[in-house]
Amino acid sequence: MRVSPYLKEQFLKAGKEAFGKCELILFGSRVDDDKAGGDFDIAIDCNMKKEEFNKAKVKFFKYLLPDLCDKTPKNQFLKTAL
Repeated sequence: MRVSPYLKEQFLKAGKEAFGKCELILFGSRVDDDKAGGDFDIAIDCNMKKEEFNKAKVKFFKYLLPDLCDKTPKNQFLKTAL
């Protein structure tokens, strides 16, 4: 899996902060060690109503974005499915 230990920890902290008890599932090119680059594809499995989930999703990204922006080269874009 091509995610630094630090970033993995940040994803888990953000998930716990925003969603409480949930399962974060990383999928796509980042789980393939033979590939390069790629965005972060994350599925979140939790027991929330849609409105509650959408609010938690915003909280999740607000927690992560300052850190991700500091670690991402200026010529790359962060894509999210908000």
